[in-house]
Amino acid sequence: MRCFKIITFLSALITVIPFSSSQSEEKGKLLDNSKISIRHPVTGEYLYLSGMKIQPLKEGDKTTPVAVVDSGVAEDHPQLQGRVAEEVDFTSEGPNDFTGHGTVVSLILLNASDMTAASLMASDKASPVDLPKIVIVNVKVADRNGEIKKQDLIRAIDWIGRNNIRTANLSLGFLGTAEEHQDLCQAIRNQPHVFFFIAAGNQGPDVANYPAACEAPNAMSVGATGPTGKIAPYSGSADIYAPGTIKVISRAMRLLEEGIHLSRLEKYDLALNKLQKAFEAEPLAEAKFEQGLIYLRTNNLPAAREAFQTSLKIFPDFASALEHLGLVFFLENDLTTAKVYIENAISLVPGNPRAHVNLSSVLQNMKQFDAAIKELEEAQRLAPDYPGIAQRIKKIELIQILRKKLDR
Repeated sequence: MRCFKIITFLSALITVIPFSSSQSEEKGKLLDNSKISIRHPVTGEYLYLSGMKIQPLKEGDKTTPVAVVDSGVAEDHPQLQGRVAEEVDFTSEGPNDFTGHGTVVSLILLNASDMTAASLMASDKASPVDLPKIVIVNVKVADRNGEIKKQDLIRAIDWIGRNNIRTANLSLGFLGTAEEHQDLCQAIRNQPHVFFFIAAGNQGPDVANYPAACEAPNAMSVGATGPTGKIAPYSGSADIYAPGTIKVISRAMRLLEEGIHLSRLEKYDLALNKLQKAFEAEPLAEAKFEQGLIYLRTNNLPAAREAFQTSLKIFPDFASALEHLGLVFFLENDLTTAKVYIENAISLVPGNPRAHVNLSSVLQNMKQFDAAIKELEEAQRLAPDYPGIAQRIKKIELIQILRKKLDR
């Protein structure tokens, strides 16, 4: 019996590296040992996909099932919001997802569906569309090593049709020819009431992957676009194309992103709460640094100093934390300490014009006027459009002139 490896879903999430084999079994090989890490390596908690806005089901919501034919689904992943309706296993190892692939596919499908529905609702508030919400049917065909037996996939396709599921996503691929995969293509054609979205593969447009390359009126192949929105060079030839990368983050990083967003909206109390939860989940230097920025903006200098110092204990070479801690000491009129911290920040990132401007302010208050002008000139060299530098230089030069007159 032939075995194959999962390739991709809707986009080119995973790269497949084919290899030749003298054995009768044809195989593909997934990068990263067929796995997408969906758990934190230390804490074991689930990692999160960035930007997910999946909503839980509410009482009275209409639903429609979509079969995710993949490596299983971790139905207790928090971002799935309990939207796994059913599961069936064709591998004899249970419906759990040991590779992470099927779980990520499910998250992306749910998120895309919910965001589309929200966009339609927002664009037509006068007569809102009552769209059903997708629920996932976990159809597991890939084992813990990412391998798939073709007959298991054919059985899964038949099961989908018999259970009146109208949409299926197949994030998998088989190398070979149309003749070799007649049975698989026919299995898809045998279910005319099911529409199949099938990943086109990651070996380039000249390599056929099946069932994406099957001739079937009820199937659509999906390739990948790159960061610029153009078709990715590694993408298989396809009917439609979708973004080929995702960002997987920890719970702490998700909370950090939320905290930063709230801070930019000046919702400081909510932001501080999110950032503290992020730090408690994982001691991120960035979480304490962002708290320090909020305290600095709200003129809570002792709290800002403590936050920046904690950030630097975790990451001593955090240049922005050094610079802003220097600003705290400057505002507290400890100019010598302020100078040391900002100079240390510049030694790490000499190309930051803002740090040179801040050091200039410290030097000006220390009455080291020539040195202050030198720092402003360096900032201007680094960023010619940096606002206010020429005026600052003129102001310092005027102060120097006045001081000379007073000294006479």
